Amino acid sequence: MSKFTVKNLDDDKNTVVVFSYWCGKLPLNTLLHFYSFRKMNRNVKYTLYLETDRGFEGFISDDISKQLDKLGIEVEYVSLSRMQQKVPGLQQPRFLKVYSVSIFRKLRNFFLRFILSPIGRQLARGGIYKIGNLYTHKIFGMTPNHRSVFSLSYDNLTFRSDIFRIIKLLDHFEVSAMYLDLDVFVNIEITENRFRESFVFRWDKFEFANNAGIFVHSKDLSFRSYLKEFLSSQQPLQGWFLFSEKSIRKLNLFCLPCEVTDPYWSNLLKDFVSPVDFFKQKSSSLMNYEFIISTFLFAHWHNNWTTEVEIGSIYDLCANLVGLTKNWNN
Repeated sequence: MSKFTVKNLDDDKNTVVVFSYWCGKLPLNTLLHFYSFRKMNRNVKYTLYLETDRGFEGFISDDISKQLDKLGIEVEYVSLSRMQQKVPGLQQPRFLKVYSVSIFRKLRNFFLRFILSPIGRQLARGGIYKIGNLYTHKIFGMTPNHRSVFSLSYDNLTFRSDIFRIIKLLDHFEVSAMYLDLDVFVNIEITENRFRESFVFRWDKFEFANNAGIFVHSKDLSFRSYLKEFLSSQQPLQGWFLFSEKSIRKLNLFCLPCEVTDPYWSNLLKDFVSPVDFFKQKSSSLMNYEFIISTFLFAHWHNNWTTEVEIGSIYDLCANLVGLTKNWNN
């Protein structure tokens, strides 16, 4: 198959740019994300950003690199720490470097998970929202911002990505931009003609959003302004704060429901009780696959980066559909 050609940004007024971000070794099963995206979006620019910060360097195997090149997926290297230095309020406090040491990190994570978070959930029910650099949430408990000694933003891929995606979305002032997590199967063409307003993915049955997919329309100045202000507010950048119920109502921001973005959270699939079922061969796999292809715009498989792919699973069937050969378990 020949390499895809992607239009220049000036070729089409309805241009959308799509991007993702990764630290460490890129998992092999992310190829389904790239293949599905390119099958549905032959002329949309896609950039994978790999981290260069020490200890978090992103890298890809030669085989994956060749396949991304064939698909016309651009790969660029970035430093999150340098990007943060350019954003008011996002600079990393020097003392946090001490807490990146392994023993401090383990103690901090234990204290946050088993002591602070349960306390935060109780306080949130009473209406308490902020204590220093810690923010309470009624479901997720105590959530530190990026300047807290308990912050996960500097040694955890998920939380580093939370910061990166918002900074990068704001880089694209003249075009629409979309961030996508790499554990998302793409089943729709992403254009301004298709999506005429900004949107995010809903988080399960709750009113706040899951930031696995964020689309910022070029004409949505209020959304861009909100993201810029939130970056400098020093609040946590996790979806349950950034896209809280209050924020979504204020922005009149559209949340794509789980019924079109998330097979697990949708509760629509037969015998699909865990995200791992996306990779398991079951008697219901073919029926569920056909339902996903006919109904879902995206399909989020929830961080299953190393789960073994079984022949005849939903993943396997989707891979066959988009032309991905059966080599992901090698």
